[in-house]
Amino acid sequence: MKKRVFLIGLILFIALFAFEFPIYATSPAVNSGNGYKFDIIYEGEIYANEAKRATVVLQGTEATPYSKVRVESKQVSGPSKDIKLMAYDEQGREFDISESGNWGPESGFQVGGTFRNETPIVITYPQAGTYISEISLIDLEHDNAVIVSQQFTQIVKEKPTVSNNIVNNTIEEIPQAGISIWVYVLTIAIVIVVLILAKKFLIKK
Repeated sequence: MKKRVFLIGLILFIALFAFEFPIYATSPAVNSGNGYKFDIIYEGEIYANEAKRATVVLQGTEATPYSKVRVESKQVSGPSKDIKLMAYDEQGREFDISESGNWGPESGFQVGGTFRNETPIVITYPQAGTYISEISLIDLEHDNAVIVSQQFTQIVKEKPTVSNNIVNNTIEEIPQAGISIWVYVLTIAIVIVVLILAKKFLIKK
């Protein structure tokens, strides 16, 4: 029994390194007393000149109902304004947010109550650096009044280059990209141990 528990524990430990967990980018909402909030969900790092898939989440918790709203997005700051941002609706239609600054039907759509709407996006940053963007829910029936607005900070990195070339009898150091090389070595060693223990366990059984 103890061997089985130990084996399961090792497998769970390996699983922690085998999968990337989603990152939630969020910040305090402005005018949030009406029950609305935004989140941006993505996995892994964001690299310059590399398209990044993410999800914009609009949530309502017993939120005040509105008949005609629209989602707007704008860049507050960052090293470059040439950001490419595409959004997609439930029918798979594409919206170029970097051109229009908003998405959704021109006549608006209804929101209210308790709900969760997810909008897939693809964003590409041309340069590394820190970017701040703002997403707002706009009330079209009341002179584009802001219902809720939130700012999000994204840190964009340069894509790491891996090199193990030998120059003047010196091996160049491999740049670290989030996870140390020793983590990979340890993970491989644990996998080998798990396989050996599993084999012994099956033989004895």
